[in-house]
Order: sequence, then C-alpha cells, then structure tokens
Amino acid sequence: MASLAFKLLDTAGPVVKKRYDDRKVWDLTFGQNKLLGWCPRKTGVTGKSYEVPITLGNVSGGSSDFSEAVLSRKGTQHSRWSATRTKSYQTATIDNETLRAMKDDKGAFFTAVTSQLDSAFRAFGSDTGWAIYQDGSGIRGTVATVTNTVVTVGAGESRAFALGMRVEIYTDATLAVTEVTNARVIAISRATETITFDTDLDTVAGDVAVAVTAGSVIVRAGDANAKIAGLAAAFPDPTTITTGDSFFGVDRSVYKERLLGLHTDQSGAANFGVALRNAGAIAVENEANPSAAFMHPLDVALLDVALDGDREFDKVASQDGHVGFDVIKVHLGGIVVPVLADAWCPRDTAYLLEKESLELFSIDRAPDFVSEDGDMLHRLEGADEVEFRIGAYLNLLSRAPGHNVVVGL
Repeated sequence: MASLAFKLLDTAGPVVKKRYDDRKVWDLTFGQNKLLGWCPRKTGVTGKSYEVPITLGNVSGGSSDFSEAVLSRKGTQHSRWSATRTKSYQTATIDNETLRAMKDDKGAFFTAVTSQLDSAFRAFGSDTGWAIYQDGSGIRGTVATVTNTVVTVGAGESRAFALGMRVEIYTDATLAVTEVTNARVIAISRATETITFDTDLDTVAGDVAVAVTAGSVIVRAGDANAKIAGLAAAFPDPTTITTGDSFFGVDRSVYKERLLGLHTDQSGAANFGVALRNAGAIAVENEANPSAAFMHPLDVALLDVALDGDREFDKVASQDGHVGFDVIKVHLGGIVVPVLADAWCPRDTAYLLEKESLELFSIDRAPDFVSEDGDMLHRLEGADEVEFRIGAYLNLLSRAPGHNVVVGL
C-alpha cells in the first residue's frame, strides 16, 4: 500500500525539498531557541573527530637575568581538543489511509506531509535547544516524589518532556542501574511539575525492574550519555573536576580558569543588574570579550526591573540572519552586551558567552533529511504507515572556555 505514497512523492519530493530549504529549516528549528539560533555553526566536519588546537600558555622562559631566562626557557603550552559527534534523530509518520484519501488532491497531500515535517523540525529544535544547556547525560528530570504512575520532578524540569515521549529511568545520575526500561508520557503539568506515565513506577512488574524512588533520574529512551556536550559539560563546576579529567581528550584540571570557563557566584549581589556588571568586570579582567548574555525569561524580567531604565532595547540576528531576537543591551564592566531571554536556560544562572569561542559542528546541515537510498519516504515494516526521518551528526565545542563566564544569580 505504501507504493501510492511513493508515487505521489515522485512529484511531491522536489517540492517538499524546496520548501525545506535552509531558511525554512532555520525558522522552524531555531526561531524559538535563542542560544541554538545564535551559536556559530561549522558544517563539513568529517573524520572520526574534530581536532582543534588550544594554547594553554605563552613561552615562559623570561627573566631579568639572561642566564636564568635561558635556564627557564619553555615553549608555548599547547593541547588539542579531539571532539566527537553525537547523533540525533526525529521522525514523522503518515498513515496510508490519509495518503490514499488524498490521491486526487496533491495540495492536500502537501499539507499532510508538511504539517508532520514542520512538527518534526520543531521537535528537533526544542530537543537540541534544551540539550545545548545540558551536560550530555540526557537526564531530563530528577524524581522528587512518585505515586503509582505520577512523578513530580524538579523546578522547571517538566518542560523537557513531551506527550508520547518514551523514557528510561535510572537509579541515579551515574546511569549505571536501570530501574525502568520502557514508560511513555501520557500527561504533563508544568504548573505542578508532574509527569504521568502509562506504567505504575513504584511497583516491580513488567518493564519496572526496580521501584522508582526519590532521586531516580529520567532519560528519553536511547539518550543516556548520548546527547551533545552542552554548556554544563563545557563549563562545569570547577570543584567537580580533578586530576585525570578527560574532556574531548584534554585534562582540564591543569588550568581550570582557561579550560572550564570563568565562574562567579553573584547570588549575594544587590540585584541582577549588579550581578551581571560584576560578572562583566570579571570577564574583562580575564581578557574575555562576551558577545551576549543568556538568561531565563523570568530572570530577564527581574534584570529589567533592576536596571530601572539604565538599558537599551535592540535586536540580535541569528547566526544565519534569518531570525531576529529582541534583546536588552546592558553596560557591563566596560563592555556593552545584549541579553537574550531563552526559556531553556536554567533559572538563577546567566551565561556571558563569546561567540567566536563556540561552534556547533556537524557533518552536514543540522538538521537535514536522513536517507541512505535517496528516498525521503520510508516504508515501515508491520505498520500501515510511511515515515520521514530527519537528523544530525553534531556536537558543541568551546574552543576557548576561559572566554566565557557562568554567573550564579
């Protein structure tokens, strides 16, 4: 029965491909994901890994005494990031009955196809927009309470879930012990931070190998330790990094300020305006030149009140120039920085980021259609449906972590 879909796609395919040009993909995927849309991109990164040199220090053989300078000589200190890619996929399915009902109406066929594909690109954008702030573990929420099928997660974490999402649940953040191998989200309440699943999670039976308790962590199926290394991975808490650390092949413990980003706790500042200005001064002191700040929208609202007129409004273009973001421009420690409100940014944290130090690298356009045989449409075995697949092979790399500041608010 899928043959009809393929016949329709013989003529529809070129139109669908044309519709999903770079501009359309950007609008759907990045329009509401500020950091994802702003972050520089690098395509064409092939090979096993992306090799990027990093300078840890200049030559260090100086002295006021010539003989001491000679004895102390030491060349420039180098290291090298060996950044690997991750995989991310999103699918869109259409049942054959719908396609057959449209066999005499190509316009309706295009509508059915593009409505599903639009949704798939948006879902990819939301997932990657969330992941770019995370640590790569794939953990979407930590269980606070569980009663039968209903789980309460941490503040703001329910937003990372979607209806129909299939998840796995682990005992803790090490992801070493699987408690639940398969559960599906059937209801979400952001107001109460509760997720309802189709399985009793506190009773051992079926897919529940170990009863879920407070502290268990929830991961989308297939995502465990497989997401992009977002800001939480690139700029982790320095107190958690010890000798022997290996992030993309680099031991970051040897020079934490340069390799883990700058960190400052400004939770005791009088207000968010003072906190950001202090952070800006720390950036300048450490030879960083932030291009933009990212904060949660509720924190931006508090910043706006704190500035009390001492700011400007402007627009900042996305990396490709297709999307414009409204911003507040703030004077921070001798520099002017646009502040972008991104709903995926964690509460009570601000990121002052230098654009030239970041790259979202991939093999091809990310996302793009995934097809090994040249067909955009795939037959599903055992189902009366056909499927489109989009995906990307990508990761985030901070070439110079020390040019970025993580601010605790």
